[in-house]
Amino acid sequence: ARLCRRRPPRELERTYRHFSLARSTERRALGLKHLRARRPIMPPQGKVHDLTRLFGKLNRRYFAGRLARPQLGWSVRGWRTQLGCFDPVLDRIVINSQLDRARVPGLVIEYVLFHEMLHVKYPMRVASCGFELHAAEFRREEKQFHGYERARRFLARLA
Repeated sequence: ARLCRRRPPRELERTYRHFSLARSTERRALGLKHLRARRPIMPPQGKVHDLTRLFGKLNRRYFAGRLARPQLGWSVRGWRTQLGCFDPVLDRIVINSQLDRARVPGLVIEYVLFHEMLHVKYPMRVASCGFELHAAEFRREEKQFHGYERARRFLARLA
């Protein structure tokens, strides 16, 4: 129907939505993604900042040590638009290697890592308009970061 720019019948639309949102479909899609998504990363100990140490510190302070540690690492190449990402399929957090510099304060790295840790705590979910990555509770908790405003100002100057 979409190829012909026509609205599909409601029953087919309902059946398709049910199938696409089913747990079994999600597991299968994640399994396929896991097989294909083998992007290399650099170790968590960067030239300046150590993600493993920072993860432990943030986990104790904000998550009472309950957050399971995913694989951590720096991107192989610098990214132009992204500061970090959490990949639930590979269970890993990757931080932009452009941030592993002496001129970038530890507070900024902590904030970016904390943001990605929140993605571990609040996984992406289906919403009425598609997928929701940053729900209201995610944003509320993100603002609890001790240097939220300072880190955001620094990152705004980097752009």
